[in-house]
Amino acid sequence: MTLPDPSTFIAEGASAAVYRLDGGRVLKLCHEGVDPSIIRREYVTAEMIQATGLPAARLFGRCEAGGRQGIIYSEIEGPNLLHYIWRHPHWVGWAMRAMAQLQAHIHRQPVPMLRSRKAILTEDIEMAPIGARLRAAAIDRLDQLGEGDMLSHGDLHPANLIVSGEGLVAIDWSKAARAMPAPMWCAARC
Repeated sequence: MTLPDPSTFIAEGASAAVYRLDGGRVLKLCHEGVDPSIIRREYVTAEMIQATGLPAARLFGRCEAGGRQGIIYSEIEGPNLLHYIWRHPHWVGWAMRAMAQLQAHIHRQPVPMLRSRKAILTEDIEMAPIGARLRAAAIDRLDQLGEGDMLSHGDLHPANLIVSGEGLVAIDWSKAARAMPAPMWCAARC
């Protein structure tokens, strides 16, 4: 596949840019230098998310464009929830309830095969530019938390939710992992 026409650009994040393709599809194309394992992991995660039936973009496949790795998804039409609230401030109550309901629905999905949120946070803490004392305290606190096997989006915020004709659709599952949602953790510890 050739690099997409710049006029089809939709959005950009830290690791990838998104371009509109024909047929109601989009290409999430990783930036140069992004580790190929990241896109492989996101693809496998997207397959798992699709199998749950959660409201998420449909997966079409992987590709390479200009030496960069990408994933092709269905395009979700509509504004993200942040823009929706900005344009319709009188609907903020509905928006927050819908977001909370979707998050609860996500947290009810068992995904024991996904990587652990706790393991991800441990790696992040180990790599953080902090002192040894703070690092040890953070790892010690993390060790006290439950592991869990329920789905966690990892980056669920209004800009990663699209207000579609069918309701909210979560996008950018690149940080998804298995975890123990807070209410479950509190019930287990309290």
